[in-house]
Amino acid sequence: MFHFLDGEEESRWGADPVLDAGSGEKAFRRWAEGVVAADPASLLATLRADRPIPGWAKVMFLDAEPAHAGFLDAAYRRRLERRASPTRPSAPEAVQADRPEPTRSGPGPVRTRQDERETVAAPASGWYTLERPGPLPDEAMFDGLPGRVVREIHPYTEGDPVGVLATLLSAFSAAAGRGPHVAIGSTRHPLLVWTMLIGRTALGRKGTATNAAMEIFERVSPEFTERHLLYGSPSSGAGLVGKLEAMAREAGWYEDGDPLDDEPEVRPGFPALMIEEEWAKVMRRSRIDDALGQNLRTAWQGNTLSVIVKRKADCATVKKAHVAIVGHITPDEFRGNLSAADVAGGTFNRFLPVFVQRCQSLPLADEMPEATADRLAGELRAAVTRARSVGRIGFDDAARAYWTDHLYDRLTGLSTGSELIESFAGRAVPYAKRIAALYALADEESSISRSHLRRAEAFVTYVIDSVEYIMATGTARTVRKGRPDAANPHLTRKVIEALVGAYPAPLSRSDLLAKIKNFGTSTDLDNSLASLDGDLQTSVSRAGSGRPTHLYRLTEAAATRLTPPAQRSPSDPHGQW
Repeated sequence: MFHFLDGEEESRWGADPVLDAGSGEKAFRRWAEGVVAADPASLLATLRADRPIPGWAKVMFLDAEPAHAGFLDAAYRRRLERRASPTRPSAPEAVQADRPEPTRSGPGPVRTRQDERETVAAPASGWYTLERPGPLPDEAMFDGLPGRVVREIHPYTEGDPVGVLATLLSAFSAAAGRGPHVAIGSTRHPLLVWTMLIGRTALGRKGTATNAAMEIFERVSPEFTERHLLYGSPSSGAGLVGKLEAMAREAGWYEDGDPLDDEPEVRPGFPALMIEEEWAKVMRRSRIDDALGQNLRTAWQGNTLSVIVKRKADCATVKKAHVAIVGHITPDEFRGNLSAADVAGGTFNRFLPVFVQRCQSLPLADEMPEATADRLAGELRAAVTRARSVGRIGFDDAARAYWTDHLYDRLTGLSTGSELIESFAGRAVPYAKRIAALYALADEESSISRSHLRRAEAFVTYVIDSVEYIMATGTARTVRKGRPDAANPHLTRKVIEALVGAYPAPLSRSDLLAKIKNFGTSTDLDNSLASLDGDLQTSVSRAGSGRPTHLYRLTEAAATRLTPPAQRSPSDPHGQW
């Protein structure tokens, strides 16, 4: 057992004497390299026998000797290769030999390493001419028609190219309709992409990125953006279904027959795109209205949404709904509203969180020429029109081999040591197929190629990197302060009994609340802890990259004083055991 990084969290790595208490990060690095040299297969098995590898350990693997790279999994090898060539040139030089894509022109990011975190220097050219924290996109994301649209939009916007691309993919997935789909086992997956742009207020330029994409997409189909686009979200699950049905009726989305009937049937598969710039509100509403989360989960799968109540006038049904979503949220709101329970419910891990930041400074930004905007819209329109006639989309032979031999194991093995973040990784397989199929449709292809999978892999990887970065950079919540004078003596005694019984191990707030749950509230606990202030040691622990947890333990003097004599060990009269 040894302490790593800040000394707050512990993990079992084996009984090697080099890992004695307090030896820390250097010892782990020496141990890892030694194990790889002696028995390469044992390293990952040893680590994973206890729990998934945390993100910081991945960084240490990248610091290992290049000869060790062959023993790491494919995801680690790719990152090691990137570090060997820290400067990525702009296209067309950046095109790799195994990606026979057309020669493209446009910016590409330049990578540097600073304080063990990827940032962007200020290159003369490239996506980002301003220093940018967080993950960097792989150029593969910007191959094909969607990437070409982003490249031509880029000189006219300060919006992050990843945000522009994410919005385009969501809009394309809605406009393509319910027809094109992929299959995972026996489950039909519509090509719906739900993206969540996560960036700081003003600096994130979330709205700027979405607006840049939608200015082009509004030219693709004015009818779609007029009748199938919903800005803002309904306030309840029933409201969501009712609004979609009203939109379908207004758009004349009826079954074949006489639309003048008193009760014409809305035909299945109504496509819609929802853009919500205050997605934190939706996350908060879902905790109050269970139907909202349930209807969102149903919509992601493309199934029928319905509201059945006593009053027939208030009933609503949208058969096989086809709804794509673009949400905006700040990092603090994302962390503050996303608990393990929210993710376990399966609603918000259906989104693809992407970190966005202002990419460049354009004090006098020019408007995109009309001819350029019309040309890009025309290319997208042709792709959307053809996509609507496509059904199931499968792999070609090269894609099937790449998926089987490399990508599937990599996606199913994504882990960071945090249950919260792993829940997003759990959607990597269906989303990789959905996004790869959209790239194929944008190329006007009816099957997924290896290059389409590479683009989807790059996008999904960026999503996981975004979640890791956003959760890891969160600040600890302020410890609640109670009023010592308002402490309930009965509850305080229960808290003391719990702390004494656990000593020397600490207890979390959840542990202590469980002890008083039938007698007091969280505020009562705060008051009792405040009354014990001089007798308590408070620490903060972070599990993997998850939220910090506040821990409470009695001081040695308090434990000696408060432990009843009958509970003291005979060999330890001071109450230490």
